[in-house]
Amino acid sequence: LFRESVRTLRGWVRRPALVVAGVTLLSLGVAAATILLSALYAASIGALPYRDPASLVQAMTYTNPACAPRCLDLVSGEQIKGWRSRAHSFEGFGFAQLHPAELTVGSSSREVQVAFADSMLFQQLAVRPVLGRPLVPHDFEPGSQPAIVISFRLWQDAFGGDAGVLGRAIRVDSSSAIVVGVMPTNLEFPQRAQAWISTDRGTAFADSVKSYSVVARLRAGVSVDAGSRELDAIARSNALAKS
Repeated sequence: LFRESVRTLRGWVRRPALVVAGVTLLSLGVAAATILLSALYAASIGALPYRDPASLVQAMTYTNPACAPRCLDLVSGEQIKGWRSRAHSFEGFGFAQLHPAELTVGSSSREVQVAFADSMLFQQLAVRPVLGRPLVPHDFEPGSQPAIVISFRLWQDAFGGDAGVLGRAIRVDSSSAIVVGVMPTNLEFPQRAQAWISTDRGTAFADSVKSYSVVARLRAGVSVDAGSRELDAIARSNALAKS
């Protein structure tokens, strides 16, 4: 079964047998859930840091409808390619892969969760940094110095909240990256991400591996249900092409 469901970024809000905020149940194809990043949790976690959060969705997958939405999975490169080339209900799709990495600042090292982002991620999130800027397409051009954006907590913990962090070179595993921005306190995409970096990992797809966290923004006037129906149609077409 191909199913589209909706949730907030910070957790599920459930009713019997479905999820609040416009869940749509569809059939056939590769299982996928569309997750709404809404203001449902604004009262408890503060306002979400995104422009027009009601239009922001996260795509996830599952292969066992019986356990959804408890057993959500990430998205494959093949799915992202199909959505980007054929879906018209969305302004665009951005993605990231989350990996543990050793971050070295001066003589001090720590393990952090780093999101290897693509050039569209922050364009879709539309987040205003506390300092500096987000990752932009220029950061992903061949030969560009890797740029890194850090979370507010990492900025406090590793850099003592120093505003002079911008332009500073740090090491992520064996690579050097330049700090270009600090994100607001309540940005957490993908979940547990402490930093976002521009590397070739953010431009190359592993087609069959479900390792990508995907975010997209609905076009003005397009509902979650309409976007879900389009993704369902793409899944049906892909399934027929492979049969």
